[in-house]
Amino acid sequence: MSNIITGSQSLDPILTGLFYQSVQAASDYKSLTAAPAKAIDGYTGQYLALSSRPRLSLDQTDDAFAAGQLSALGLNDTSMPTGVSFETKTVSLERFARNVFINDRDVRQYQAGSGFDLRQPALDALAHKILGVHAYKVFNDIYSTPASYGDGSGSGAGSHVVDGPDLNTTSNAIIDEILVGCQEIYDAEGRYPSHAFVNPIVANLLRQNDSVRNRPNQGGADNTLATADALGAFFAQMFSVELVVVPATYKTDTGATGRFMGDHISLAFLDSSTAAPTFAATFVEQGTNTTGEGATLAGIREERIEDPQGVKVIADVMYKAQVENSGAGYLIKDVTS
Repeated sequence: MSNIITGSQSLDPILTGLFYQSVQAASDYKSLTAAPAKAIDGYTGQYLALSSRPRLSLDQTDDAFAAGQLSALGLNDTSMPTGVSFETKTVSLERFARNVFINDRDVRQYQAGSGFDLRQPALDALAHKILGVHAYKVFNDIYSTPASYGDGSGSGAGSHVVDGPDLNTTSNAIIDEILVGCQEIYDAEGRYPSHAFVNPIVANLLRQNDSVRNRPNQGGADNTLATADALGAFFAQMFSVELVVVPATYKTDTGATGRFMGDHISLAFLDSSTAAPTFAATFVEQGTNTTGEGATLAGIREERIEDPQGVKVIADVMYKAQVENSGAGYLIKDVTS
Protein backbone atom coordinates (compact mmCIF):
# COMPACT_ATOMS: atom_id res chain seq x y z
CA MET A 1 0.00 0.00 0.00
CA SER A 2 1.60 3.15 -1.14
CA ASN A 3 2.57 6.16 0.92
CA ILE A 4 -0.06 8.80 0.18
CA ILE A 5 1.53 11.65 2.14
CA THR A 6 3.08 14.13 -0.27
CA GLY A 7 6.63 15.28 0.23
CA SER A 8 7.73 12.10 1.97
CA GLN A 9 11.36 11.11 2.03
CA SER A 10 12.78 8.28 -0.04
CA LEU A 11 12.27 4.86 1.46
CA ASP A 12 15.22 3.73 3.55
CA PRO A 13 16.20 0.19 2.39
CA ILE A 14 17.43 -0.75 5.88
CA LEU A 15 14.24 0.60 7.44
CA THR A 16 12.15 -1.26 4.88
CA GLY A 17 14.07 -4.47 5.55
CA LEU A 18 13.55 -4.15 9.29
CA PHE A 19 9.85 -3.59 8.75
CA TYR A 20 9.60 -6.71 6.57
CA GLN A 21 11.29 -8.71 9.34
CA SER A 22 8.81 -7.33 11.84
CA VAL A 23 5.90 -8.16 9.57
CA GLN A 24 6.99 -11.78 9.30
CA ALA A 25 7.49 -11.98 13.06
CA ALA A 26 3.93 -10.70 13.55
CA SER A 27 2.38 -13.16 11.10
CA ASP A 28 0.22 -14.77 13.79
CA TYR A 29 -2.64 -12.51 12.75
CA LYS A 30 -3.41 -14.61 9.62
CA SER A 31 -5.77 -11.91 8.34
CA LEU A 32 -4.45 -11.85 4.76
CA THR A 33 -5.15 -15.59 4.61
CA ALA A 34 -8.73 -14.92 5.73
CA ALA A 35 -9.20 -12.01 3.28
CA PRO A 36 -6.85 -12.46 0.29
CA ALA A 37 -5.56 -9.34 -1.46
CA LYS A 38 -7.21 -8.10 -4.67
CA ALA A 39 -5.78 -5.12 -6.54
CA ILE A 40 -7.68 -2.16 -7.97
CA ASP A 41 -6.43 0.78 -10.00
CA GLY A 42 -6.34 3.80 -7.71
CA TYR A 43 -7.83 4.56 -4.33
CA THR A 44 -11.37 4.19 -5.66
CA GLY A 45 -11.75 1.80 -8.54
CA GLN A 46 -13.91 -0.71 -10.32
CA TYR A 47 -13.34 -4.43 -10.58
CA LEU A 48 -15.07 -7.34 -12.25
CA ALA A 49 -16.83 -10.06 -10.27
CA LEU A 50 -18.77 -13.05 -11.51
CA SER A 51 -22.49 -12.33 -11.43
CA SER A 52 -23.26 -16.06 -11.32
CA ARG A 53 -21.16 -19.08 -10.53
CA PRO A 54 -19.84 -21.05 -13.54
CA ARG A 55 -21.49 -24.48 -13.75
CA LEU A 56 -22.79 -26.88 -16.35
CA SER A 57 -26.34 -26.18 -17.48
CA LEU A 58 -28.16 -28.63 -19.73
CA ASP A 59 -31.06 -26.20 -20.10
CA GLN A 60 -31.18 -25.31 -23.80
CA THR A 61 -32.38 -21.78 -23.00
CA ASP A 62 -29.01 -21.15 -21.32
CA ASP A 63 -27.02 -22.20 -24.37
CA ALA A 64 -26.36 -20.49 -27.69
CA PHE A 65 -26.23 -23.84 -29.50
CA ALA A 66 -29.83 -24.63 -30.34
CA ALA A 67 -29.25 -28.37 -30.06
CA GLY A 68 -28.17 -28.20 -26.43
CA GLN A 69 -25.01 -29.18 -24.59
CA LEU A 70 -25.21 -32.93 -25.07
CA SER A 71 -25.72 -32.98 -28.82
CA ALA A 72 -22.82 -33.12 -31.26
CA LEU A 73 -22.38 -30.07 -33.47
CA GLY A 74 -22.40 -30.09 -37.23
CA LEU A 75 -18.99 -29.65 -38.82
CA ASN A 76 -20.00 -26.29 -40.27
CA ASP A 77 -21.88 -25.00 -37.21
CA THR A 78 -20.90 -21.36 -36.51
CA SER A 79 -23.11 -20.66 -33.48
CA MET A 80 -21.63 -18.25 -30.97
CA PRO A 81 -20.91 -19.65 -27.51
CA THR A 82 -22.57 -18.16 -24.45
CA GLY A 83 -20.44 -15.57 -22.66
CA VAL A 84 -19.51 -15.52 -19.01
CA SER A 85 -21.56 -12.98 -17.05
CA PHE A 86 -19.66 -10.42 -14.98
CA GLU A 87 -20.84 -7.47 -12.95
CA THR A 88 -18.89 -4.30 -12.26
CA LYS A 89 -18.40 -3.39 -8.63
CA THR A 90 -16.79 -0.32 -7.09
CA VAL A 91 -14.71 -0.23 -3.93
CA SER A 92 -13.13 2.71 -2.09
CA LEU A 93 -9.97 2.08 -0.11
CA GLU A 94 -9.56 3.41 3.42
CA ARG A 95 -6.42 4.98 4.81
CA PHE A 96 -4.76 3.83 8.04
CA ALA A 97 -1.61 5.56 9.27
CA ARG A 98 0.36 4.63 12.37
CA ASN A 99 3.68 5.84 13.76
CA VAL A 100 6.25 5.14 16.46
CA PHE A 101 8.81 7.48 18.02
CA ILE A 102 12.52 6.75 18.64
CA ASN A 103 14.11 9.15 21.11
CA ASP A 104 17.61 10.41 20.26
CA ARG A 105 18.56 10.13 23.93
CA ASP A 106 17.84 6.39 23.89
CA VAL A 107 19.89 5.97 20.74
CA ARG A 108 22.89 7.73 22.30
CA GLN A 109 22.57 5.87 25.59
CA TYR A 110 21.89 2.35 24.39
CA GLN A 111 22.50 1.91 20.68
CA ALA A 112 25.98 3.44 20.59
CA GLY A 113 27.37 0.99 23.12
CA SER A 114 25.49 -2.15 22.08
CA GLY A 115 25.30 -1.72 18.32
CA PHE A 116 21.64 -2.77 18.52
CA ASP A 117 19.42 -0.90 16.08
CA LEU A 118 16.67 0.60 18.24
CA ARG A 119 14.50 0.92 15.18
CA GLN A 120 13.89 -2.84 15.26
CA PRO A 121 11.63 -2.93 18.35
CA ALA A 122 9.99 0.28 17.17
CA LEU A 123 9.19 -1.30 13.82
CA ASP A 124 8.00 -4.45 15.61
CA ALA A 125 5.44 -2.30 17.39
CA LEU A 126 4.53 -0.56 14.13
CA ALA A 127 4.00 -3.87 12.32
CA HIS A 128 1.69 -5.03 15.10
CA LYS A 129 -0.30 -1.82 14.77
CA ILE A 130 -0.67 -2.23 11.00
CA LEU A 131 -1.39 -5.96 11.09
CA GLY A 132 -3.54 -5.78 14.19
CA VAL A 133 -5.98 -3.22 12.83
CA HIS A 134 -6.36 -5.24 9.64
CA ALA A 135 -6.88 -8.43 11.65
CA TYR A 136 -9.52 -6.76 13.80
CA LYS A 137 -11.42 -5.60 10.75
CA VAL A 138 -11.23 -9.07 9.16
CA PHE A 139 -11.92 -11.34 12.14
CA ASN A 140 -14.15 -9.13 14.30
CA ASP A 141 -15.98 -7.05 11.71
CA ILE A 142 -16.37 -9.86 9.14
CA TYR A 143 -15.76 -13.37 10.45
CA SER A 144 -17.32 -12.95 13.92
CA THR A 145 -20.32 -10.98 12.63
CA PRO A 146 -23.36 -13.15 11.79
CA ALA A 147 -24.63 -10.63 9.23
CA SER A 148 -21.59 -11.44 7.05
CA TYR A 149 -22.98 -14.86 6.21
CA GLY A 150 -25.73 -15.86 3.79
CA ASP A 151 -26.59 -18.71 1.49
CA GLY A 152 -25.92 -16.96 -1.82
CA SER A 153 -29.54 -17.25 -2.98
CA GLY A 154 -30.88 -13.90 -1.86
CA SER A 155 -32.51 -15.23 1.30
CA GLY A 156 -30.77 -12.61 3.39
CA ALA A 157 -27.59 -12.25 5.39
CA GLY A 158 -27.17 -14.50 8.39
CA SER A 159 -28.74 -17.65 6.93
CA HIS A 160 -25.39 -19.47 7.14
CA VAL A 161 -25.19 -19.09 10.91
CA VAL A 162 -25.95 -21.80 13.50
CA ASP A 163 -25.52 -22.07 17.24
CA GLY A 164 -22.78 -24.61 17.86
CA PRO A 165 -22.63 -27.31 20.51
CA ASP A 166 -20.78 -26.65 23.77
CA LEU A 167 -17.24 -27.92 23.22
CA ASN A 168 -16.63 -27.96 26.97
CA THR A 169 -18.44 -31.30 26.93
CA THR A 170 -16.35 -33.89 25.10
CA SER A 171 -19.39 -35.65 23.63
CA ASN A 172 -20.95 -33.23 21.15
CA ALA A 173 -21.85 -33.20 17.49
CA ILE A 174 -19.27 -30.71 16.22
CA ILE A 175 -18.16 -33.09 13.44
CA ASP A 176 -21.72 -33.18 12.09
CA GLU A 177 -22.02 -29.39 12.38
CA ILE A 178 -18.85 -28.82 10.36
CA LEU A 179 -19.93 -31.32 7.69
CA VAL A 180 -23.28 -29.54 7.40
CA GLY A 181 -21.48 -26.21 7.02
CA CYS A 182 -19.27 -27.59 4.27
CA GLN A 183 -22.36 -28.87 2.45
CA GLU A 184 -24.17 -25.54 2.82
CA ILE A 185 -21.29 -23.62 1.22
CA TYR A 186 -21.06 -26.19 -1.57
CA ASP A 187 -24.81 -25.97 -2.27
CA ALA A 188 -24.74 -22.16 -2.26
CA GLU A 189 -21.61 -21.47 -4.30
CA GLY A 190 -20.62 -24.70 -6.02
CA ARG A 191 -17.33 -24.60 -4.13
CA TYR A 192 -16.26 -26.64 -1.13
CA PRO A 193 -14.81 -24.53 1.71
CA SER A 194 -11.04 -24.16 1.64
CA HIS A 195 -10.38 -22.96 5.20
CA ALA A 196 -11.61 -23.24 8.78
CA PHE A 197 -10.68 -20.51 11.29
CA VAL A 198 -10.54 -20.92 15.09
CA ASN A 199 -8.65 -19.48 18.03
CA PRO A 200 -6.34 -21.66 20.20
CA ILE A 201 -8.99 -22.17 22.92
CA VAL A 202 -11.40 -23.70 20.43
CA ALA A 203 -8.58 -25.73 18.84
CA ASN A 204 -7.68 -27.23 22.22
CA LEU A 205 -11.31 -28.14 22.92
CA LEU A 206 -11.55 -29.77 19.49
CA ARG A 207 -8.60 -31.98 20.39
CA GLN A 208 -10.52 -33.21 23.44
CA ASN A 209 -13.75 -33.92 21.55
CA ASP A 210 -14.67 -37.62 21.64
CA SER A 211 -15.53 -37.78 17.95
CA VAL A 212 -12.30 -36.07 16.94
CA ARG A 213 -10.11 -38.14 19.30
CA ASN A 214 -11.62 -41.47 18.37
CA ARG A 215 -12.17 -40.98 14.66
CA PRO A 216 -8.68 -42.10 13.50
CA ASN A 217 -8.52 -44.83 16.25
CA GLN A 218 -5.59 -46.75 14.87
CA GLY A 219 -4.73 -50.00 16.63
CA GLY A 220 -7.51 -49.52 19.19
CA ALA A 221 -5.84 -46.48 20.78
CA ASP A 222 -7.36 -43.01 20.95
CA ASN A 223 -5.78 -40.30 18.86
CA THR A 224 -5.16 -37.49 21.35
CA LEU A 225 -4.33 -35.00 18.60
CA ALA A 226 -1.82 -33.40 20.93
CA THR A 227 -0.24 -31.16 18.31
CA ALA A 228 -1.54 -28.52 15.94
CA ASP A 229 -0.13 -30.50 13.03
CA ALA A 230 -2.20 -33.55 13.96
CA LEU A 231 -5.39 -31.51 14.33
CA GLY A 232 -4.67 -29.80 11.01
CA ALA A 233 -4.14 -33.19 9.36
CA PHE A 234 -7.47 -34.35 10.78
CA PHE A 235 -9.28 -31.34 9.27
CA ALA A 236 -7.56 -31.90 5.93
CA GLN A 237 -8.50 -35.58 5.83
CA MET A 238 -11.97 -35.35 7.37
CA PHE A 239 -13.26 -32.12 5.83
CA SER A 240 -10.76 -31.36 3.03
CA VAL A 241 -10.15 -27.90 4.49
CA GLU A 242 -7.08 -26.14 5.86
CA LEU A 243 -7.36 -25.42 9.59
CA VAL A 244 -6.05 -21.95 10.50
CA VAL A 245 -5.50 -21.28 14.20
CA VAL A 246 -5.31 -17.53 14.90
CA PRO A 247 -3.17 -17.20 18.04
CA ALA A 248 -3.00 -13.42 18.29
CA THR A 249 -4.91 -11.52 21.00
CA TYR A 250 -5.65 -7.84 21.49
CA LYS A 251 -6.63 -5.39 24.20
CA THR A 252 -10.11 -3.89 23.91
CA ASP A 253 -10.97 -0.23 24.44
CA THR A 254 -11.93 -1.11 28.04
CA GLY A 255 -8.57 -2.77 28.74
CA ALA A 256 -9.85 -6.35 28.59
CA THR A 257 -8.10 -9.01 26.51
CA GLY A 258 -9.91 -10.17 23.39
CA ARG A 259 -9.38 -13.20 21.16
CA PHE A 260 -9.68 -12.93 17.40
CA MET A 261 -12.46 -15.20 16.05
CA GLY A 262 -14.19 -15.09 19.44
CA ASP A 263 -15.29 -18.61 20.38
CA HIS A 264 -16.64 -19.39 16.93
CA ILE A 265 -15.69 -21.75 14.11
CA SER A 266 -15.85 -20.19 10.66
CA LEU A 267 -15.73 -22.07 7.36
CA ALA A 268 -14.96 -20.19 4.15
CA PHE A 269 -14.11 -20.66 0.52
CA LEU A 270 -11.29 -18.22 -0.24
CA ASP A 271 -9.64 -17.34 -3.54
CA SER A 272 -8.09 -14.09 -4.76
CA SER A 273 -9.06 -14.56 -8.41
CA THR A 274 -11.96 -12.71 -10.02
CA ALA A 275 -13.48 -15.94 -11.34
CA ALA A 276 -14.09 -17.43 -7.88
CA PRO A 277 -16.74 -16.60 -5.26
CA THR A 278 -14.35 -15.83 -2.40
CA PHE A 279 -15.99 -15.15 0.97
CA ALA A 280 -13.86 -12.13 1.87
CA ALA A 281 -11.18 -9.99 0.24
CA THR A 282 -8.76 -7.19 1.04
CA PHE A 283 -8.71 -4.64 -1.77
CA VAL A 284 -5.39 -2.86 -2.24
CA GLU A 285 -3.77 -0.55 -4.75
CA GLN A 286 -2.37 -1.99 -7.96
CA GLY A 287 1.32 -2.74 -7.45
CA THR A 288 1.06 -3.27 -3.71
CA ASN A 289 3.52 -5.80 -2.34
CA THR A 290 2.18 -8.55 -0.10
CA THR A 291 4.30 -11.10 1.70
CA GLY A 292 2.55 -14.31 2.63
CA GLU A 293 1.04 -13.93 6.09
CA GLY A 294 2.50 -10.45 6.48
CA ALA A 295 0.79 -7.12 6.02
CA THR A 296 0.92 -5.25 2.79
CA LEU A 297 4.03 -3.11 2.76
CA ALA A 298 3.16 0.39 3.80
CA GLY A 299 4.89 3.54 2.72
CA ILE A 300 7.57 3.59 5.42
CA ARG A 301 9.29 6.89 6.10
CA GLU A 302 11.06 8.87 8.81
CA GLU A 303 10.44 12.40 10.07
CA ARG A 304 12.75 14.37 12.36
CA ILE A 305 11.13 15.67 15.54
CA GLU A 306 12.83 18.49 17.45
CA ASP A 307 10.90 18.52 20.73
CA PRO A 308 11.62 15.98 22.03
CA GLN A 309 14.47 15.23 19.66
CA GLY A 310 14.17 11.99 17.78
CA VAL A 311 12.74 10.23 14.75
CA LYS A 312 9.11 9.43 14.03
CA VAL A 313 8.68 6.34 11.81
CA ILE A 314 5.42 6.44 9.88
CA ALA A 315 3.54 3.67 8.07
CA ASP A 316 0.75 4.64 5.66
CA VAL A 317 -1.58 1.99 4.29
CA MET A 318 -4.60 1.94 1.99
CA TYR A 319 -6.96 -1.02 1.90
CA LYS A 320 -10.57 -2.13 2.27
CA ALA A 321 -11.47 -5.48 3.84
CA GLN A 322 -14.99 -6.63 3.09
CA VAL A 323 -17.31 -9.57 2.44
CA GLU A 324 -17.49 -10.50 -1.24
CA ASN A 325 -19.80 -13.55 -1.29
CA SER A 326 -21.80 -14.24 1.86
CA GLY A 327 -22.78 -17.70 0.62
CA ALA A 328 -19.11 -18.78 0.64
CA GLY A 329 -18.93 -18.60 4.44
CA TYR A 330 -20.54 -20.48 7.34
CA LEU A 331 -20.42 -19.59 11.05
CA ILE A 332 -20.78 -22.05 13.93
CA LYS A 333 -21.34 -19.69 16.86
CA ASP A 334 -20.04 -19.67 20.43
CA VAL A 335 -18.83 -23.24 20.64
CA THR A 336 -17.37 -22.81 24.15
CA SER A 337 -20.42 -21.27 25.84
